[in-house]
Amino acid sequence: MLRLLVLSFLFPSAVLHAAQEAPVQDPPAPVAAQEPQEHPMAREAREQRALMEVLLADKKTKLKSYVSKKARLRVHSDFKSSRGPKEALKATEEVLQAMLWGLGAHDASEEKTWLRDDHPMELYLIDDEELYFRIIDLLSEHSAIYRPYLQSCKQGTGFTLYPAQLSVYFHNVKVQAEARLDHSIAHNAAHLELHRRYGFTPLPIAEAIACAAEELALGEIWANWYRDGFVYAVSHDGWRGSDTQLALKKHGLDDYWAYPAKPYDDAMAHLGFAWAIYALEAEPQALHRLLRAIQTEYDAHPEQGGLYRISPEHLAELVDEAFGPELQARVRDYWKKVPKAPKISKLRS
Repeated sequence: MLRLLVLSFLFPSAVLHAAQEAPVQDPPAPVAAQEPQEHPMAREAREQRALMEVLLADKKTKLKSYVSKKARLRVHSDFKSSRGPKEALKATEEVLQAMLWGLGAHDASEEKTWLRDDHPMELYLIDDEELYFRIIDLLSEHSAIYRPYLQSCKQGTGFTLYPAQLSVYFHNVKVQAEARLDHSIAHNAAHLELHRRYGFTPLPIAEAIACAAEELALGEIWANWYRDGFVYAVSHDGWRGSDTQLALKKHGLDDYWAYPAKPYDDAMAHLGFAWAIYALEAEPQALHRLLRAIQTEYDAHPEQGGLYRISPEHLAELVDEAFGPELQARVRDYWKKVPKAPKISKLRS
């Protein structure tokens, strides 16, 4: 809370003799320098990470850590074989490279220093249900705000805590008809990286970009959110193809801005993928402008955090401001012939 310091000035009366000196005012007492306050999200992240470090130190969990040599990234897993975690680490490195290729280097502004990449991304691959529930209960006990959300995740396949750059994936065969460890955790990492750069983002935008990064890096999409039921394997590597072209012919981009991303809709998912691929490959600066504008919207409603919702109409306006007119025509033209996947190993100028 800001404090106002009111200064009183003494002025000599006009009737006093000209030679009479005005009373001397004592100098104000020096104000003690205050220590910079820790950002609430930075404190939240620090506390959550500390809890997980205690868990990692417990040998009974049988968690093994795999540290990336290419990125600020650690994978922790209780899987008996190291093959799955190592494949997940490699896939995540490649997806983060795709994000770097598409969005460029990142340096948080001075107002967003709490978002700086000063700690590794922490990704957990959990096979044991008891350990997964223990992680949820541990974090829930120390966070009343997250408790309802975390407890609801016991029925699912994991959760992501953005300020802590933390994602937990539970290989829950009870609710998954199919899954790929490497794609699942790498896809979550794309969401974490997007949040690190731009803060909260509407799920349709975030999901489209994460799926595009997954496809750019790994050639397939397995981990799109809220997909129910079995999806035939042929669909995983067919996104850069006729299904996406068909979605563009049948639907307009305004349909996608109104898509809540849950429940899963295959046509809408392909439509968002088409836009995200175009944006990352052909107009990355416009995409950057859009994400910055979205960040400004969320920053204007800090009391709601990630619960704030941008209306479809306003989101369409932000897209138009960032990309300019006739975006839909440009995207359709880009996809008239299926675009070849670019090489992402080297960054663009």
